[in-house]
Amino acid sequence: GAPLRVVSPQVPGLRLDARGCACFDFAGRGARFEQLRVGLPGAFQAQNATLALAAYEELLEGGVIDVPLEERAVRVALASARLPGRAEHIGRELSGRCDVLLDGAHNADKIAALASTLEATGAQLHLVTGALSGRAVADALAPLARRARTVVASEPRVYAKPAQPAAELAAALAAHHDGRVFAERDASRALDLALDRAGADDLVVVTGSLYLVGALRDRFYPWQRVLIERTSWPATRAAS
Repeated sequence: GAPLRVVSPQVPGLRLDARGCACFDFAGRGARFEQLRVGLPGAFQAQNATLALAAYEELLEGGVIDVPLEERAVRVALASARLPGRAEHIGRELSGRCDVLLDGAHNADKIAALASTLEATGAQLHLVTGALSGRAVADALAPLARRARTVVASEPRVYAKPAQPAAELAAALAAHHDGRVFAERDASRALDLALDRAGADDLVVVTGSLYLVGALRDRFYPWQRVLIERTSWPATRAAS
């Protein structure tokens, strides 16, 4: 018995800025905003933001909430949106070499969205990837592997969940990459290999598994500090 509201996937005014972040217009039932910007990169984030704003309007109309959409609040909220391990940008001041993008894309749709976003940046890519056993991600990773200068296959380590062997994934990715595909089981060493081969203006992309992303994120934001400071972005970044 719930009312159905359909939001078109064709977002008006959609464009990507220099960082690949979506800028778009929102025309709701009551609110209208031009050129909102989402802090997370990817054109699909405009669709996510549009759905969120439409849902807010529904809650407002239904009397569930009584605070109307205020333009400044909307702009600040969307521009500051971020998620650990999801299109997360790590600057060279943390990596010590170049920018790193952590994105836990682990299926074909998510990897395709990531590849589309990276295509717009034009950066030279170095790919670090891995997957759990039973996940056939090599074909989905093909657009990234073809474009990357370096491809390193690794293994996420998870209790009671075996990883796809790095050598096996490397062999599958070799069909989509002109050069050598490296197999390095240890995730930290795999990241080091990619960073060593990257230039200061290049981009190292870690993707294929949220577990792999989580393990390598610990290099930049140690989990002990995350717990102690109660934030995914602790100010104290050196491992204790």
